[in-house]
Amino acid sequence: MEQSAIANNIFAIRNHFGYTQDSFADLLGVSQTSVSNWETSGHSVSNKNIKAITSKLPVSRDDIVSETNGFAQRINLLSLPDIPGARRVRGVPTAKVHRVGRVHAGPAGEPDVYEDADDLVEIPQSYLDIDPECVVVDFEGDCMIEDFGDSTSLIMSPNSPFGNGSIVVVSIDGADYVVRRLEQNARELRLKASNHAYEDIVIPRDEEHQVEFKGKVLGCFKRFE
Repeated sequence: MEQSAIANNIFAIRNHFGYTQDSFADLLGVSQTSVSNWETSGHSVSNKNIKAITSKLPVSRDDIVSETNGFAQRINLLSLPDIPGARRVRGVPTAKVHRVGRVHAGPAGEPDVYEDADDLVEIPQSYLDIDPECVVVDFEGDCMIEDFGDSTSLIMSPNSPFGNGSIVVVSIDGADYVVRRLEQNARELRLKASNHAYEDIVIPRDEEHQVEFKGKVLGCFKRFE
């Protein structure tokens, strides 16, 4: 199969889930140059990196390697009109999930909770294949701009496993909520911002703080009212 098909599929996956080349590289633990090479057909993608993509995002190996049924072909991303921010999603099964509230991607703060149970948002079914209890959370702030870009909503899984490097929604001391990338060790829990204008939130293990993980962020998108 042509390497260009893999390149097109990776480009489509990265754009569909709202990643820059830098943030996609961080997600996979590779260099930005590697991602650039994948997308320009300069180098083939190893099986290890294909497995990394499928473990981090709701996509299959066929989505990456297939020339006739790859991700680019299924969502028709490569034939988008020249409209900034436009995405044409064709042939991707979708489902409606609850939009439960708004949190801040910046300083921790009290969340807005939506009480309208009929407020539903359409997302790709593949997220529900990962966790049937996925919900949508709106967010504001720019501390995670390298990860989310100009997206306005997050797809959050309350049940997916997470660890260092995962982007999570966290409640601190029962009230303050924040969206950050997790890094923890035996001494401290660190909630990292991708925008270096913001300081990390550091919670030492020996201090009495209640930290509750509300969910792992699986994806982001821009929602138009």
